Amino acid sequence: MKYRNGNWLYEQYWKNSRTAPSMADECGITKRAIHYWMNKQGVPLRTTSAAKSGEFHPMYGKHHSKETIEKIKQANRNPSGT
Repeated sequence: MKYRNGNWLYEQYWKNSRTAPSMADECGITKRAIHYWMNKQGVPLRTTSAAKSGEFHPMYGKHHSKETIEKIKQANRNPSGT
């Protein structure tokens, strides 16, 4: 039950930049259980922005189409929609 070990949790989460769901899958438990044990062992959680940056961001490695870029530009020029 390595997920109960604070050193393992810290190393996996902070040093190896793993997510709680990936650690939970490896251990055969839920993400909630990983968070419970991290809290119990005093392992701090990343901020939401830090957790979704880099390769963990939903748009990582993806690009908007030219059509989408134009729509975003239009929306930013006229935010009220009128």
